[in-house]
Amino acid sequence: MTTIRRPVLLSLLAALLALVLAACGASGDEDASPASVVPAGAPIYLEATVRPEGDLRADFDAAAGKVLRTQNPSAQIREMVDQVLREDDVSYAKDIKPWLGRRAGVFLSDFSDEDAEGALVLSTSDTEAALDALQKGAKGLQDRSVAGTDYRLDQEDNAFAVVEDVVVAGSEQGVRAAIEATQGDKTLEGSDPFTRARDAVSPERLGLGWINLGAILDVAAQDPTFPREALGPLRQLLGGQGAEGVALALSADANAVRLDAAAPARPQQGAPDPAAAAQMLRSAPGDALVAVGLADLGGQIRRQLDLLAQSGAVPGGDPQALLEGLGQQLGIDIERDLFAWMGNGVVFARGSGLDIGGALVVESSDPAATRRGISGIRRFIEATQEDAEVDEADVEGAEGLRIEAPDLPVAIFLVTAGDRFIAAVGESSLQAALEPDGALGEAEGFRQAAGALGEGVQPTLYVDIARTVDLAAAFTGAAQDPQVAQALRYLQSFTGLAAGGRQEGGVQRGRLALGLR
Repeated sequence: MTTIRRPVLLSLLAALLALVLAACGASGDEDASPASVVPAGAPIYLEATVRPEGDLRADFDAAAGKVLRTQNPSAQIREMVDQVLREDDVSYAKDIKPWLGRRAGVFLSDFSDEDAEGALVLSTSDTEAALDALQKGAKGLQDRSVAGTDYRLDQEDNAFAVVEDVVVAGSEQGVRAAIEATQGDKTLEGSDPFTRARDAVSPERLGLGWINLGAILDVAAQDPTFPREALGPLRQLLGGQGAEGVALALSADANAVRLDAAAPARPQQGAPDPAAAAQMLRSAPGDALVAVGLADLGGQIRRQLDLLAQSGAVPGGDPQALLEGLGQQLGIDIERDLFAWMGNGVVFARGSGLDIGGALVVESSDPAATRRGISGIRRFIEATQEDAEVDEADVEGAEGLRIEAPDLPVAIFLVTAGDRFIAAVGESSLQAALEPDGALGEAEGFRQAAGALGEGVQPTLYVDIARTVDLAAAFTGAAQDPQVAQALRYLQSFTGLAAGGRQEGGVQRGRLALGLR
């Protein structure tokens, strides 16, 4: 397999990814679309706007200045880019800026091996200067041709070509795929799934991404360890959802960095209510590190089981039959004593230092059925886990089980508290679920991140970035590595992450926002 091996190409790719909005100066070909030469079946495509203007540029400078902690983010980014390119005797100002157009992209056509196939695709104001820069230092260049289009190949199997006014550089297979795609009019630009998803995300963006789910399955199937019997059911699951691919759009301003996602999808009956999930998320303890709001948990479990049953993806038979067998072992009716009473819920992780835990809290429409479910779980644990100790939970305001075992660092609790079911890891997390010291919805970091999502998007996921980064650094000692310490410093510019989604007709939308200090 030929691959992108030449260091200067890898350096240029790193530079282009870092150069999202760092370029300025002479204009490029604003009409050249890198996607116009990308094969329609490419599993992954990423595109950056490298010459933003007006408000888009001002917003980027405001966000990048906060992350990099500088008054001149563009200059700092260019210096970082030059550090990457310097070892290959390439300079951004001299070798790239004079010809770089408005947009630059990269696609992968195959990544089933340890080396990837694909290419850079660049809009440019000067194709000859662009090729000279990309081929700088290349050895053993040979002229080749495919489908009537010439390209050059160096001794490390890197290829270079001009395809319909777009410069393409990458593995030979990747460059040939781009040429053949344009000859057969089978490019992303002409692909209906791609264009529909792309048109559904914001046009005011710094970057664009495309993930072709079916093509990724094709690549995965080439791995000899991939279970072949799962391929058909997985395709059927995707088909049932109507999901062909996902478009991503990156944007930023002084308050937040945002990632929008859109995927053409069939409207789903019984889809969870984002408002209900958001309300549960806000009820999580105010010191939660991570929290996820859940709507109609029992109904969602049933729907997913139905999809699995229809797809045949569950080895060993029908999921419903397997659940009935499990219910017999527990001595309960799975539907009546587990799924039927489950309403909205929230799962969260919290803590500090070594005291890390979390809980799942679910509203119960039938506390008696909830207690029967807990009793069935107790019988199952006592019958199958000889080392486990199962006792009544001695907790005010709750009744249920306290479970301890030699391989568990803390106790696990399964309890009911009024019309709530709580499964908690650690007693402090149980107490936080029973009587939180303030709600997450009142926390400043949450309110900032949730507000950054904008109108119409309800938050159903939250991550306290600053505290999570500090905790991870303390546990791993990663901050002792200078490069990791620098990355952690950048991450500490963010306050919190909020995400949510909704379905509008035939489009499933999602948005993630990272609040900035």
